[in-house]
This record gives sequence, structure tokens and C-alpha cells, in this order.
Amino acid sequence: MKAKALPPGGTIGVAAAASPYDARSEVLRGVEWWESQGYRVKLAPHVYDRDDYVAGIPEDRAADLNALFADPEVDVVQAL
Repeated sequence: MKAKALPPGGTIGVAAAASPYDARSEVLRGVEWWESQGYRVKLAPHVYDRDDYVAGIPEDRAADLNALFADPEVDVVQAL
């Protein structure tokens, strides 16, 4: 499969695949920046989860990534 560039106005799917965020405001600041550039942002359901020093339980992190890759509305997946 050939990689394609993110189209103008495309949707960025965001998942927390490893480390959690430091502050929720950092996530929201990133969302605001992407949206100000004309993109849509779709946060995975467990993006704000924490399990000690990781971003939630492995099953939820994997499910979020799989769901974003399978979502026809998502043009690119970005790790938090």
C-alpha cells in the first residue's frame, strides 16, 4: 500500500499508545493547534486513561489503535 499525504481538512486520529499525557491541557492545546490548521481531530476513547506510568491497560490501547486504523473517517493516526 502506498502512503498518502494528509489531505487538507483531513482527520487526524489520536491514540495514547504508550506513555500518558502530562497534563490534559497539553492534549487540548495540540487539538486546538491542528484544528486551527484546518484539520479535524478524533481522540480515541481511552486517550486520557492512565495505569501507573503507561496510558491505560494494554487491551484498551491496542483497541484504540486498531479502531483508528480501521475508521474510514481517519486519514492519519498520530500517537500522543
